[in-house]
Amino acid sequence: MFRRLREKIIRWESKILFISVFITSISIISKLLGFLKIHFIARLFATSKESDIFFAAFALPDLVFTLLVVGTVNAALVPIFIRIIKKNQPEVLHTTLNTVITLLFGTMIVLLGIIYIFMPQITTWVFTSKEVLKVFDLATALTQENQEHYQELFLNLSRLMLVSPLLLSVSSIFGAYLQAHKRFISTAIAPLMYNLGILLGITLFVKFAPHFGIYALSYAVLLGTALHFITQLIGILGLHEKDFSWSFGINQHVKDIAKLSLPRIFGLGVEQIAIMFNTFWGFTLGTGALSVFKYASTLYLVPVDLISGSFLQVIFPRLNERAHERAQDNNQSLNKLYWRTLVLLCYVAIPIAVLFIVLRLPIVRLILGAGRFDWTATIATSFTLAFFTPAILFQAMAALNIRTFYALNNTKIPLLISLTGVISNITFSILFTNFFSHASKIMALTASSLLSLETWQLIASWFFTRGNSFAAVAGLAFGISIGLFLEVALSFWLLSRQTQLWAYAKQVVLPLQQIKTALFGGIATFIVGYTTYRITDLLFDSSRVIGVVLITGLTGILAGIVYLLATSSVWKQYIQPDKVLRKIVNVKNKYLAKSV
Repeated sequence: MFRRLREKIIRWESKILFISVFITSISIISKLLGFLKIHFIARLFATSKESDIFFAAFALPDLVFTLLVVGTVNAALVPIFIRIIKKNQPEVLHTTLNTVITLLFGTMIVLLGIIYIFMPQITTWVFTSKEVLKVFDLATALTQENQEHYQELFLNLSRLMLVSPLLLSVSSIFGAYLQAHKRFISTAIAPLMYNLGILLGITLFVKFAPHFGIYALSYAVLLGTALHFITQLIGILGLHEKDFSWSFGINQHVKDIAKLSLPRIFGLGVEQIAIMFNTFWGFTLGTGALSVFKYASTLYLVPVDLISGSFLQVIFPRLNERAHERAQDNNQSLNKLYWRTLVLLCYVAIPIAVLFIVLRLPIVRLILGAGRFDWTATIATSFTLAFFTPAILFQAMAALNIRTFYALNNTKIPLLISLTGVISNITFSILFTNFFSHASKIMALTASSLLSLETWQLIASWFFTRGNSFAAVAGLAFGISIGLFLEVALSFWLLSRQTQLWAYAKQVVLPLQQIKTALFGGIATFIVGYTTYRITDLLFDSSRVIGVVLITGLTGILAGIVYLLATSSVWKQYIQPDKVLRKIVNVKNKYLAKSV
């Protein structure tokens, strides 16, 4: 019975439409749990200094995990594993897998151990160093009477978080191995179990051990990490029921993995500079600013993960296969798959970004607005979320471009792209946090019909001076969005030079027409969505949850219908209703034949 179920699962995983729908469905459930998780965190801790410290405690563990694991998995493991599978060398594949796990796990233990030992010195440096206080302007943010308490809290939470990347590193390698075999069920369920574990942990620890306080969140993260690892391990054991053996050896494939990983690791190190900068820069914007930034970024990343994370997870192995065939057909099959994927990403991302702009306030209220998360925090988070929404589309496009480079076994160009993105991110974040910190003056100027030369000079000066408005945190989000736009433009240009993407699109024309249709559909969706939102906001009591649900639901449904009608020519190309109808009829006839 188990073997028969296993065979059915393998057949299901080989069908791209089925597995894409399955992964997307699981991802939606996972993100709903993620929303619930964020709701509990906001309800319990809101935008307090404790929540700021909790988010900041992830900085070093995330840095180590991202550099060593994320760079290696996306840039090297899946392409190399696929290469070995195509050569039909299972023993070499097992040796490569085991060697990578051993080397990466050992490196993680050494680095995390060093961080654990020197964490007190790191904490002291962050909280008391004159250089850090001067560079990040932290004197007013952290040098308060409770500084010792915050210092101890930061130290303990950071040490607890070191366990998470250790388990996730092995789990991520398992995930890459399963993806190379086109086994996506375990890799799709693992994030679901991660969020479920965190949610379960928060519920249990807060209910039965309220004295844990903010530590309950760390324990919950560790529980979710363990469930993530166990899920991927089950997938590996299911893939290799009997024929898996442990072996170690540094072969040519391991060397190739290291060679492909190094530029990406360096690139991610550069990207982490921007992430660390955003974290510390958020501290300078006042108490609770970093929490507002983290809540808003978490909300906008949900559709990004659904779009680019789940769908590109299925497409990536196929991009690798097309990349291996590019010499035979002059990039035709690779370009065709790229443009079909890009059109689909744009088609899905555009209406989501539009609805996030229109419904940002009710979204924040539904997910976060409870307990200690007051109206002021809701306004600040929704305002920041509005400037994150363009990044929904840009992040998905950037992920596709970078993965295409990886499929081409090119990790040096993504390094250049990362450098450009980080410089843009930091530059625009500084400029726009300064500019938005003068929000009250900006609002006063908008009421003026005439702007003199002196007024324009004054406006320009606001980019280089810090005001006192809490709206500055939205400038941080806007800086990230602009940086991502420049990153997408550069990556597309460089990718087009290597594979003649633009020439292919101009020759075929259809992909450009479909993207244009999606953009016009997005404009129509915004007009209808915003109008519906304003009307329903007058009809229903937005101070009650049921009213917010009705406003959000009606606006989303009407805007969605308009988008589908405006872009019917696009989705019909992908769904092809006539073929779907024929398949349904065939299945029905087969079922009736069996019944007879």
